[in-house]
Order: sequence, then structure tokens, then C-alpha cells
Amino acid sequence: MDVKFVLKTRRWHIFYFSYEHNHDLLDTQFSAMLPAHRKISKADIMRMMNMLKSRIDTSQIFGLLASQAGGYEFFGYGPRDMYNDITRQRRQVPGDVTRVLKKLEDMRLKDPQLYFKVCHDSRGLLRNLFWFDGISQLDYQIFFWMLLLLMPCTKKISIVVH
Repeated sequence: MDVKFVLKTRRWHIFYFSYEHNHDLLDTQFSAMLPAHRKISKADIMRMMNMLKSRIDTSQIFGLLASQAGGYEFFGYGPRDMYNDITRQRRQVPGDVTRVLKKLEDMRLKDPQLYFKVCHDSRGLLRNLFWFDGISQLDYQIFFWMLLLLMPCTKKISIVVH
């Protein structure tokens, strides 16, 4: 292929293109590592997540799955693919967020002073969760006044009470 920049049109133009390969193709034993071919099977994902629940380190999981496949050369993905998939799996648990929010709503029925704020990102995934209950608010108010009593006298005190 021959590509040149033409000043007059201010664009790149292809002047020559060959339909024949001018290099050796990738050996079939390495083709599994091409990005389009790297795929973690659902069975491997399930085994991986179960081992993570048992607190087995990700690198150890990778080694175990590779040895079950007959070695790293027969393994269809790398450790980075595994880490990426673990992150993807952890983000795909909407039931956990739903359960937490349901629990906070149930707690609000028992404690009307309970406050919580949920922030989602642009994709609708949970980004931040802030909450405190009535007891925590009472503790904060008592602690605040205790600080005032124990504070040495100063010339000017500015206090903001929430």
C-alpha cells in the first residue's frame, strides 16, 4: 500500500494497494490471543467468581484455570482480560444495590430520622451512597455541643449548626 498526503486537497490518498499478503500470517497457536478471539467462557467466569468469593487471589485463579486448560499457551485469554471481566461482573449486580436501597427504605419506616442520598452515574450505576440514622444524628449533636463546652475561649467563634 502506498499512501501520500496531497497538499492541494489537504487529504491522504492511496496511490497503490496490493490485495496479496506481503507477510506471513499468524501461527494458529497464537491466534487465540488476538483481541477478537480472546473470550472468557461463561463456565470460567462462574468458576472464577466462585473462587473469588472464597478469597482466592486472582493470579492464583488464573494459574489454576490455565493449568486446567493444559498450559498458558492453550489458554484463550490473559490476566488483564480476567481482571477486566471481574470488574465487569462486579458492576453487573444490580440486585445488591436494589437490596440495599430496599433495606434503607425499610429502616426509614422504623427510624423517621434516617437520611440517605444516592448518586448514580450517566449509565445509571451507583456512584455514591451516603446515609446516617437518627442515633448518629443525635450523637453528632451531642458531640458538637461537647466540643463547644471543651473549647477554650477565643475572641471570635463562628459556628454553623445544621
